[in-house]
Amino acid sequence: MTVSNFIELTNGGSLDNAGTVQVTAVTPPIFTAAVTTTGGATITNEAGATLSGLGLIGIQSLNGPATITNAGTISGTDGIELSGGGTITNNAEGTITGNDGAAIATAAPVPTNPTAAAPAATPGPVTVLNSGAISGATSGIMLTGGGSVTNNASGQISGATGGGVVFQATAGTVNNAGSISGAPGVSFGAGGTVTNTATGKITGTGTTGGGVVFQAVTGTVNNAGSISGALGVSLAAGGTVTNTATGR
Repeated sequence: MTVSNFIELTNGGSLDNAGTVQVTAVTPPIFTAAVTTTGGATITNEAGATLSGLGLIGIQSLNGPATITNAGTISGTDGIELSGGGTITNNAEGTITGNDGAAIATAAPVPTNPTAAAPAATPGPVTVLNSGAISGATSGIMLTGGGSVTNNASGQISGATGGGVVFQATAGTVNNAGSISGAPGVSFGAGGTVTNTATGKITGTGTTGGGVVFQAVTGTVNNAGSISGALGVSLAAGGTVTNTATGR
């Protein structure tokens, strides 16, 4: 089955896609995403299924925590944009792609209705569990509300012109057993922790991309795998690096 019209889930709801949802941007715009949710929602994209926005975000959650499980293909200008936080699980066969921006991004929440009080300006925390492929034209994952990223051994996260994993305004946690690359590989704007296991590889690309970068904040790095880049690890305000016997 193929759906070519916008899908909106209000006050929660759920979507289980085993076919194709492919929506093209229209003028004047109706929605900014192929699938838009408010109040939290549960979305499952099954193996072999496609959910894409052409000139649109793939999935956009405007407020409320969303739970997204992907075993197929999700793509858009940004693949997924969450405002109210939530959990994204990308299975081994899953692909999430940001064609113009980040594969996974966050944005400020919007009111649940026009008369509701304005929500907090900061997005909710996001938990990403990845065993598949996450790639963005800018960053792979860019989170401004904090959270955590667990990249399993089969997982690949990459940013073409930006960071592989970026935490901007709040602290975050990265646990990596797979591959993360970008400029830089992993970046923190407000502190955090990176644990890179023996199978993990974090790479800063380009001539200035560090492997792991803490910008003007302290950080903690525990490495048993590989971290490389123009700078392997950059701690602008100090911190702790533990490099085990297998670390390099």
